[in-house]
Amino acid sequence: MNPIFKKVVRKKLTEVSPSELIIQAQDYQVELTQNQATQIVNMLKQKKLDPFKKTDLVKMLTFLEQITDQATVKKAKIILNQFIKQYDIAEWFY
Repeated sequence: MNPIFKKVVRKKLTEVSPSELIIQAQDYQVELTQNQATQIVNMLKQKKLDPFKKTDLVKMLTFLEQITDQATVKKAKIILNQFIKQYDIAEWFY
């Protein structure tokens, strides 16, 4: 577990802009509107959820489903799982 990297990820989540989020989503073939991206960014800034805690990750995905749809959440889970496997960081999530 790398606490410095985790801190960087948490910080980036609170600083991401809607336009950056849309660009990242497009890289993974996920469609987000400007309004959806803005809502996600606002949630990330206000709620201070830890994406490495499974309970907080579930809250984030639940919120994503409320403002997008089940297909987008499914894609987000696939992308997250690919990322976890690619960097062999499964132990970071608790």
